[in-house]
Amino acid sequence: MNVWDWSVVVIYIAGIIGIALLLTPSQRNLQDYYLASKKIKWWQSGLSTMATQLGAISFVSAPAFVALKEEGGLKWLCYEFSVPLGLILVMGIIIPTLHQGRFISIYEYLEVRFNSSTRSLVSFLFQIGRGLATAVAVLAGGLILSTALAISTTSAIILVGLVTIIYDVLGGIRVVILSDVLQMMIIMVGIILCGGIALNLAGWGDSWSLISPERLKILDFQHWGFSPEGKYGFWPMVIGGIFLYASYYGCDQSQVQRELTVKDVEAVRKSLLINALGRFPVVLMYCLMGIFIGAVVISPESLSKMSSVMNLDQEAITQMLKNDPDRMVPLFILSFLPHGLIGFILVATGMNSS
Repeated sequence: MNVWDWSVVVIYIAGIIGIALLLTPSQRNLQDYYLASKKIKWWQSGLSTMATQLGAISFVSAPAFVALKEEGGLKWLCYEFSVPLGLILVMGIIIPTLHQGRFISIYEYLEVRFNSSTRSLVSFLFQIGRGLATAVAVLAGGLILSTALAISTTSAIILVGLVTIIYDVLGGIRVVILSDVLQMMIIMVGIILCGGIALNLAGWGDSWSLISPERLKILDFQHWGFSPEGKYGFWPMVIGGIFLYASYYGCDQSQVQRELTVKDVEAVRKSLLINALGRFPVVLMYCLMGIFIGAVVISPESLSKMSSVMNLDQEAITQMLKNDPDRMVPLFILSFLPHGLIGFILVATGMNSS
């Protein structure tokens, strides 16, 4: 990275924290801080929800899973087939109940529906589970930034965590959602740029021919998930996915909090439709990006350029990608994107962990 990339990083971080500082005086009560006074637009809530699920982790891991990871490939798309089905339950049953009760959180509802002990227990279990999940998200951002900034992964994780905590605490849910919307837009630009540049380098025909045919298989109707080789079977993925996504969008506080910031149930349904209809195209773009970048990074010419940029020999680069395939996208960005764009994309994806 050069001065242009560092300038983008500093400006982006300063801008997010600056927005949080501007919003701090408006945080007068719990409704302001946790629900943004229910003034969030439905499309902002929808993009924010999508950003929490298709941000840094997906930007790094989805293409690497398609191109390099063991047992990976386009089967990643199977994750998405059950999203609309799961969201039908959320839009029809769960969200109307929460909105009509004017709850600040799902745990408040649990106390009303059951008792305070149930609220405390479920809240505690959520904190444990969400803490572990957030650790994965922060790790993904740390991998991106550590590769870009040539610092240790630990240092990058601390940087991501500190910046996220600062703007979350200062600005409340409003700044979280606004930053998510910005990050989602930048991520879409990043997918298009990275995929387009990789396609231009590798060529359409070579991109597909260099990928193992087994990795191009999307649907598996032969297995029902009762054996290790059948874990990506179509039916177990769809049936299990309905429960997974219904619970995630309807019972996970990190998602429900965003859905409660809009004014009414109809606005929430519009917000969730963004995810029901928009997730599959975005994940498909991630997968195509993985195919094109994968075709680039395995070529000798690209290995030579990456080794030059990273100041490592080709064997070290090959071993790095073998041991940690999630480094594939950051390495590609650093090696083949122009300066300025490098910082622009890496900071948005790397800082998306809220």
